[in-house]
Amino acid sequence: MKVLVAMDDSKFSQAALQAVVSQIRPADAEVRVLHVVAPLTVSASPQMAAAYAPELQDQIKTGHELVDRAAETLRAEGFEVDTSVYQADIREGILESAAHWGADLIVLGSRGRKGLPRFLLGSAAEFVARHARCSVEIVRKQGKTGTGSARKPGQRKEGMRVLLAIDDSRFSEAATQAVIAQDLPQGAEVKVVHVVDLALPIPTSYAAGFRQESLKRGEELVRRTEQLLAKVGYKVLTAVGEGDPRAKIVDQAKRWNADLVILGSHGRKGMEHFLMGSVSEAVARYAPCSVYIVRIPAQAPASLSHEKRKDVGVLVDRTQMAAGMQPQRRTRVCNVCGKPYSSNICPTCADRIRAEAIARKKRKDKGEE
Repeated sequence: MKVLVAMDDSKFSQAALQAVVSQIRPADAEVRVLHVVAPLTVSASPQMAAAYAPELQDQIKTGHELVDRAAETLRAEGFEVDTSVYQADIREGILESAAHWGADLIVLGSRGRKGLPRFLLGSAAEFVARHARCSVEIVRKQGKTGTGSARKPGQRKEGMRVLLAIDDSRFSEAATQAVIAQDLPQGAEVKVVHVVDLALPIPTSYAAGFRQESLKRGEELVRRTEQLLAKVGYKVLTAVGEGDPRAKIVDQAKRWNADLVILGSHGRKGMEHFLMGSVSEAVARYAPCSVYIVRIPAQAPASLSHEKRKDVGVLVDRTQMAAGMQPQRRTRVCNVCGKPYSSNICPTCADRIRAEAIARKKRKDKGEE
């Protein structure tokens, strides 16, 4: 499995590094540590750009030092590791690097932004979780063990609580397999949760029977999953509830004090996802703990291949730094705000448009327009 760890110099990235050490078997993973250096976000003349060159070089140098230190930590734990420093918009840079390398999992920390700034601007972690084609783990807090102690072969660390949210889809089957593949600490508990969504338009005469049948199927589903996980050696709890899956999963994570939520992504696209989001996206945003969104691998579209997108980001190596060379890139701009960006619309404008669409829908529902 190829694991891309996106790093900066914050404590949140250190938590992401710890998650890799605590949850993944070194023999099963090839790890790449990535740091993305953001380019200038305003248009500048060649003379002004030249004045910023020393500062950019310092950022690139610091980035190489950062990924080298992280790589040393992972190698000490037995991982095969390489490093990369990439110049691009941070959110797009992580996605592009993952696509070019063929990552199976992206691990990154969340800064936990709250309130209106988060609603309007989102976060790098949420943007990556929404748009990545591979699985994503958003790490929110330090686990119960640190990365300081070396792990002996076959030794597991102290317990943690993993909440596995499932339905009867192949995406949840992939999430269950992800739990089995985890190198969970000694004494880890797994709670299997299924939520029956009764907000569907069911005729009243059929509602009671539908509810009863759905709950019965949910019980059977969690029982089969419990048996599968028990065979692997996990201590397993189960719960079947009813209501909005997004709210119920987050509530279960809070009440049970989960360390990690694992769930599959259905990969909804288009207007439904744009306006309403998805269960995995909502859980990633509101859960109090780390969230692992499991995606079934799909072939990358040709439009996102390295050959097609080679003008988007710049891979910065030490040879360029030593020679004082400036990475060359073609200029592209956001079609909405006109600022330099790697695709037709920048994340800030995309999030603003999404917020405006939600606000218009609410006003329309209230009859205000």
